Amino acid sequence: FISRRVATETVLDAWSTDLTVGYNWHQNWQVRAGLGYTQINTQFSLNETQVRIDTFLGVQTIVFNPNGTADTILGPVLQTETIERERRIYNSFRQWELPVLVNYETSLGKLSLVAEAGLRLRLSRTWEGQVIVNKEERVEPWEDQDWYRTSIGVGLQAGLHLGYELSQQLQLRAGATVRYTPTDFSTEQVGFKEGYQLGGLQVGLRYQLR
Repeated sequence: FISRRVATETVLDAWSTDLTVGYNWHQNWQVRAGLGYTQINTQFSLNETQVRIDTFLGVQTIVFNPNGTADTILGPVLQTETIERERRIYNSFRQWELPVLVNYETSLGKLSLVAEAGLRLRLSRTWEGQVIVNKEERVEPWEDQDWYRTSIGVGLQAGLHLGYELSQQLQLRAGATVRYTPTDFSTEQVGFKEGYQLGGLQVGLRYQLR
C-alpha cells in the first residue's frame, strides 16, 4: 500500500499564521516569539468499481407454438450495471507551534530589509481525512492511524522580507520564508518515511509601541 500512496497522493498547499510579540534589544536586532498554526493539505485519487443490480418486469421466455404463433411469458428480469468512478479524498496535517525568531532590520527610507532566522517548537500535531491502509486498498479514517509523531519537536525557519512604513507605528511586510523539519513526520515504528518541508510567501503587519 506504500507504493499506492506514493503513486496517488499529492500535496495541494500549505498555509500558516503567526501571532508574535517582539523585543528590540539592539538598534537593528529584534527577538520575537508567540503562537503559530500550520496546516498542510494533501489529496489522493482512488478508482472505485460499483456493481448495481436492478429488477424490472420484462419478457422472460418466448414459446413458439406448432401453429406458428408465439406466446411470451413475463416476469422479473435482472439488469446488471457496472459503474466506475474516480474518488478524490482530501487530507490535512495540523500543527500548533511556538516560533522563536531573531530579526535583523536595516532601513532604506520608508522601506526596510528584514532577515529572520530561528526555531519553531511544535506543540501538537494532528491529522484528518481518509487513507489507504493495506494492499486491498481499503480506506479508513486517517486520524485512526498511529503513523506520525505527536510529541514536541523542533523545526527551523529562515526568511527575507521587505517592509514598508505605513505610519510611525505600523509597517507592512512581505517576503519569502522557508521551513525545515529535521525529523520525519512518521515514527520509526512504521515501514515508511514521510515528511514535508515548506517554502512560500509571507505577508504580515508589524505594530510597534513607542
